[in-house]
Amino acid sequence: MGLQVLDHVTTSVSAAPNRRAADFLALRKGLGYCWSVAVSSLPAEGKPLMEKWFAESDNDVRWIMRENLKKKRLSRMDASLGRRLDRGDATTCVEADVFRRADGGA
Repeated sequence: MGLQVLDHVTTSVSAAPNRRAADFLALRKGLGYCWSVAVSSLPAEGKPLMEKWFAESDNDVRWIMRENLKKKRLSRMDASLGRRLDRGDATTCVEADVFRRADGGA
């Protein structure tokens, strides 16, 4: 159930009207942490659910996923997630440049 809640809340990020509001920024920050906790606890169910967000074009969703991929708990669960990000290797449905652009980088 927790993964479905995260998925639903992440869906709402793209529709948020005021992304500079304190409540939105707090939600964004929390999502930048909690996906990795849920996915590392339930990897079989969580990893595919999380990976679908990697191809999202929304800058805030990309930031959320990028922050989660920085967490050691995910690299302990599946070290290839971080390596794929570092190499820019899109071995799943992920478009690798999504992460390079997430913070406005090239």
